[in-house]
Amino acid sequence: MAWSGKEYTVTFDKQSGSGGSVSIVATYDEVMPTATAPTRTNYSFGGYYDEVDGGGTQYYSSTMTSEHDWNKSSNTTLYAY
Repeated sequence: MAWSGKEYTVTFDKQSGSGGSVSIVATYDEVMPTATAPTRTNYSFGGYYDEVDGGGTQYYSSTMTSEHDWNKSSNTTLYAY
């Protein structure tokens, strides 16, 4: 039997943005799954991070490509920047 990573729910805090994915299921030690970015009038989206204001680790780029493999062993919220 092969080993497989555990799955965790990742919720997106859109920081006053709208649209885009609400949450995804990430697998430990794998790239971030496909998701869509929120929009906010007069702002440019800079990705999703594990701390507010673009702090901590970036998990999604501004184009919503995976920037970092999922490395948390709990359900977590990521914050739009």
